[in-house]
Amino acid sequence: PSNGNNGKNGNKLSFDQFKQKNHVTVLANYYTGCEAGRRESGVFAGLAQIIHDATSGYVNFITSLKGGGNCFTWANIYQNDAMSMGFGVRPSTMPLTVSDGNYDLRDHFFTPPYPHPSYIILDENLEVTYKSVGPCCGYVSYYDCTTDVAMNLNKTLTEKIYEVYNRQLASNSMANVDQTPVAQEVVVVPQPTPPVVDTPTEISQLIYGGSEG
Repeated sequence: PSNGNNGKNGNKLSFDQFKQKNHVTVLANYYTGCEAGRRESGVFAGLAQIIHDATSGYVNFITSLKGGGNCFTWANIYQNDAMSMGFGVRPSTMPLTVSDGNYDLRDHFFTPPYPHPSYIILDENLEVTYKSVGPCCGYVSYYDCTTDVAMNLNKTLTEKIYEVYNRQLASNSMANVDQTPVAQEVVVVPQPTPPVVDTPTEISQLIYGGSEG
């Protein structure tokens, strides 16, 4: 997964790149010393790569990482966890992992008392549309939060992400229909269209190889 921190090997992340028509941005709030966040990070990474690919990059995922440590080390851990949880894809381009040691992302987007792990979904205007605390929040040990409990994050986030994504597609499509052409002679260059994705059934099939059960 890409590293978006300001450290020696990272580049500064600009949210302007995500403020685009039909785009959705998902943020995760993690602490390196939190076992619950460690448990959920593999789920977040797995669903992030699948949804990012399914929407041709219109949905992006960012991990706000705090508590010390190295972003690359954390990324390598959740790559392996995603595979062990049965996602069938090794995260490579998503999520972006950002060192948030100064709590800039946390303080701007999340709400006190900043429970963790927690998640928010931003629309194309970077407005918060959804907030939640992860299913493993409150578990002390990594293995206290079972795989079944941790995987609830996949179902919940997938549904909420596509609610925002599909609502924007429908709204923007209607806006385009209502527009009046300026002149018949104008040549319109086709623009890439975000794919319409059936969800959450399609995502579940990618993960489990069939219907959930």
